[in-house]
Amino acid sequence: MCGVFNLMELWKVFWQTGYVGKFVLLVLLIMSIQSWYVIIANYFRYRYFKKLILNVESMLKRTKDFSSLVKETKKIELHLLGQSIKRVVASFGEIYETYFENQDFSKNLDKEVVLSLAEKELIEKALIEKENILMNLGKGLGILATVGNVAPFIGLFGTVWGIMKAFHDIGLKGSASLATVAPGIAEALINTAMGLFCAIPAVIGYNYYLLKKEEISNSLEIIFKKIVLLLKRGFIFYKN
Repeated sequence: MCGVFNLMELWKVFWQTGYVGKFVLLVLLIMSIQSWYVIIANYFRYRYFKKLILNVESMLKRTKDFSSLVKETKKIELHLLGQSIKRVVASFGEIYETYFENQDFSKNLDKEVVLSLAEKELIEKALIEKENILMNLGKGLGILATVGNVAPFIGLFGTVWGIMKAFHDIGLKGSASLATVAPGIAEALINTAMGLFCAIPAVIGYNYYLLKKEEISNSLEIIFKKIVLLLKRGFIFYKN
């Protein structure tokens, strides 16, 4: 019952605010909804991706050589991480054909040089796929950063406007009584509170998912390094 009463009081204060105050509150409300959407969506996104990483790590534990990697890769589902792994493994064939089967390219170069160039390109392909994954996972962090930085200033603008309104009312009525200044002060305080309500969850969410992204980046680096090491063994046939 108390909660309903408080909501009714807040709704009453909202309708008593001026047009500028209402506009500021609506902007902050939209920003808050958007940031909470990103926070909730990222929670499920990162949770799902963590499971994918665990599945791939389990797959790599069963993979001992190049041929087994190719077989296991064919079984991977076509999710974001799976597609990236498939592209890295598929790039091995392209690199092998370019550097080892193309006589025009390799005939004037030492075998060790060709092998080194092929391995470097393979590593670059893996890094590109890793960065592509991180870019996809980083969606929404910019929104959280923007809300966390901008919302307090929007709320501050509403605060200043409410105080200006209170002084304006004092000038009109020639009285500094509580009934005169209360609407302006209430408008100022509710804008301040709304700005903080928007900013605090956004900043917490941004820092939390930034750490999660770093954890996933480290896990992806280990995964792609293992894959590249297994693919490099395929080049040994040429060297020998």
